[in-house]
Amino acid sequence: MLKRPSTRVGLVLVLGMVAYAWWVSAQYTRLNALNQLELQDAGAELKRVIENAVGTIATFKPDRGQTAGQTTDPVCVFDDQQPYLELVGDCADKMWGYQTATLSTESGLHVVARQAVQDGSGAKTGEGGQVTWRLRLDSLFSELASADAFDMIFVANDAGKVLFQTAPGDRGWRHLLRWGERNFVDSGAKEPAGLRIQDVKSLLGKDAVPDWARLSSVSDRTSVTLGGQSHQLYVQPVAADNGLNSRLVLGALAHKRLYRNGFTKAQEGAEQYVRGKHWPRIASRLLGRLPVAKREFIVKDVLLFFRDTTQWSQLILLAVLLLVYIFNIRALPLFTGERVSVLLVTMVVFLNLALAGFVLAAIAARFVFPSVSLEGKQLWLLCSSPLDLEALMWSKYWTGTVPLLVLALLITGVTNVLLQASPFMMAVSIGTITLYTLATSALALCFGTLFPQFDTENAAQIPTSFGGLVYMMASVCLLGVVIALEARPVLQFVRANQAGVPLEMDLGMALMFGASAVLCLTSTLVALRIGLKRIRDIDA
Repeated sequence: MLKRPSTRVGLVLVLGMVAYAWWVSAQYTRLNALNQLELQDAGAELKRVIENAVGTIATFKPDRGQTAGQTTDPVCVFDDQQPYLELVGDCADKMWGYQTATLSTESGLHVVARQAVQDGSGAKTGEGGQVTWRLRLDSLFSELASADAFDMIFVANDAGKVLFQTAPGDRGWRHLLRWGERNFVDSGAKEPAGLRIQDVKSLLGKDAVPDWARLSSVSDRTSVTLGGQSHQLYVQPVAADNGLNSRLVLGALAHKRLYRNGFTKAQEGAEQYVRGKHWPRIASRLLGRLPVAKREFIVKDVLLFFRDTTQWSQLILLAVLLLVYIFNIRALPLFTGERVSVLLVTMVVFLNLALAGFVLAAIAARFVFPSVSLEGKQLWLLCSSPLDLEALMWSKYWTGTVPLLVLALLITGVTNVLLQASPFMMAVSIGTITLYTLATSALALCFGTLFPQFDTENAAQIPTSFGGLVYMMASVCLLGVVIALEARPVLQFVRANQAGVPLEMDLGMALMFGASAVLCLTSTLVALRIGLKRIRDIDA
């Protein structure tokens, strides 16, 4: 008999270890899929840059009449205007009017432009020399956020020779600078840092030739050893069009054990790749009858909420606090065997209604109030789009209100059952908390629109602003007025119960309950209207 508890504990531990191993395997698979997808996006961007660079150089033919009086050589002006091209050599006295432009992958990525010799009238008289342009892949990969997930990213030709390589993670600090400061280069920026590769096939071991033939042809990944440590190698073939006939391979290395940046991205973002297969189906079933704009706004808000660890992680703390709150209600010494008056029980239930309203206002301040601010400075994109702004406000309101309403009914119902509330007080509590939840959520969205904090990245700091304080004061005032209006009908119920007569609904009781309901509904509609007007003012 004494061995049973230890056996059960051992079984639970084994099941926990198996579940943890399955979770780790699932996360590893998801991370690999995410990294492969990000490399595909980077490969598509690299292809566009190469094709645009070659096409731009091939069509560079400035008008001689417009350039006759200029003191700056047209080639120098053209060179300064290209973000991903750099002329090799001095730009002065370079001829233009190129006959052909081809991509060279012999020693780096270059665009070689053949000149056409022209006479004074601009007519072609023969073939001249060539002008070489270097592709600025360092500028390209420094602008791609997807590249930061890898320890190294490189470009190789079809023979496996590395033409360009960089460590994007070492430049992560540049994303914190303003656009005007990102051209800053420190004294050691030109020096290669970290591990280096000259030939990709040397990483693949004894089966390098068949492995490289496969990896250079399809999107794939494999395990390699670099610097004595195991890495995951991801490859993505890049074939440039427009008659360039060049085959490149974009590759990336990620440390197989230390997935710091990549794992963070897998947790906080890009859930659409792995979970996107099931989420649209669920959303279409639950929200299928809604208009497309409202449905997509709701899906966007829900996805962004669960991608942000600073948001959904607060739900754990909230659940613990709610359990403590319910436990404290259960621990009240009201039903310990001694006779408790109806007045005391009703007072506790009524005050619990006020306390539950205050808790809901605080939760709305944490999750509903920051919803507009979390759109950031990109809110102008939504405002300037043809999407209906009323649908935006509607979706944000109900995305925050529905979970809040479920929580409100759960808190009120459970605590009233624990307090053994009468049917009258149960009905009053449920009705009041429902109307107040609708109102306080609308107030949170309204004040969040009136006092946005677009520059704040941490959502937990937004409710502590001046707008959050004003919202809490308004919510508490509304709660106080509602409680004051319903105090007289509750007192009338207590007197009827003490007298032993049934409660009769008179005109005064109906007016108090009606005034409370009208106040909550009016606050909801007015707050939403003010918030919508503020959103439209931002658009204007």
